[in-house]
Amino acid sequence: MLHPFFSDIIGHETILRVLTHQTEHPAHGYLFHGPDGVGKRMVAERFVRAILDQPQELPLRAHPDFILLTREEGTKEISIKQTRELIERISLTSARGGKQMVLIERADQLNEESANALLKSVEEPPPSLVYLFVTECPERLPATLRSRLVSIRFERMPSKRMPPQEKNAMENFSSLCATLIESPLGVSCAALEKLSQSCEAQEESEQAWREALQSLMRLCMELFATNPQKAISLGQGLTHAWQLIGTSLSPRLALEWASVPSSIKKNISLPSFLDCSYL
Repeated sequence: MLHPFFSDIIGHETILRVLTHQTEHPAHGYLFHGPDGVGKRMVAERFVRAILDQPQELPLRAHPDFILLTREEGTKEISIKQTRELIERISLTSARGGKQMVLIERADQLNEESANALLKSVEEPPPSLVYLFVTECPERLPATLRSRLVSIRFERMPSKRMPPQEKNAMENFSSLCATLIESPLGVSCAALEKLSQSCEAQEESEQAWREALQSLMRLCMELFATNPQKAISLGQGLTHAWQLIGTSLSPRLALEWASVPSSIKKNISLPSFLDCSYL
């Protein structure tokens, strides 16, 4: 039987069974890795909730023994300053006398100095501390760090087993991709506004944008064989949009610019934030 916090998750049955058995006596560190959009971050958060016994109706960040380490807005990596602050914080005792949980989002964004600073803490963690590293690119972490973590790989669910809601989501993205390629600018912008509102409404809006752009990127690759020129234009927009995640600018702006017909673009100066050299 799965832990109640895992009961509504579709797929990853083997992983969820393993984690259910470890909620009472977790390892000191885990490495959740796999492609973007497979649910590893969601499973990590549910695992944290299960260990801390934090109800889903309460924000996870409100728990005093939960620490989220992610890059600061406007930066491209997790700095040594952030890592040192984390190490100082975990040196304190648990606020509620139980476990302390550290979730490191996009762990591949740890710079070399930060990863090395964490190594000693991962090697000799306090008994109450549990690390969860989440990444799409585990190979970017030092081998010495990876070897000290329980590695759990998340795989994509085969399309034949994909639940109806996920199939519907992919159909929606396919429709959006077709709109960006074939529809007039006004229609494309309206569709992108709807996408933007949906992503920004999520509690983890940056992750929602990544998953949406990842789906569009896959569809764009399929389009390349039949319409390479438009696929390249959309692909550039998706790349620029990805770079804007976490900045003060919405990824929607880059996608809207990619939707502007080339006949119009040649008469318009390129906005600086959409210039490749700027990104």
